[in-house]
Amino acid sequence: LNFKQNGEYYDSRSEDAVWNYKYIASDSLILFHHGCYEERYKILKVANDTLIIRMSESIFHTEDNGTETSSNYGENNNLLFTFIRER
Repeated sequence: LNFKQNGEYYDSRSEDAVWNYKYIASDSLILFHHGCYEERYKILKVANDTLIIRMSESIFHTEDNGTETSSNYGENNNLLFTFIRER
């Protein structure tokens, strides 16, 4: 993961596609893609070389007959992700 100050981040697991992020609290993070798909995470640990986050929900935003709607997207099962910076 590579977080930029302009709110964009790059994830090498998704072929370096540009995503966006937003901190919603000191321990919570939203990762979203083009405003239609978002993943909400609880930050469990952040250090110089380690980030551990747990997914709390994922939401898909769309329009239905001109009205914006959103719905949960799949089973989250509180997935845990650990990222370690290679040196």
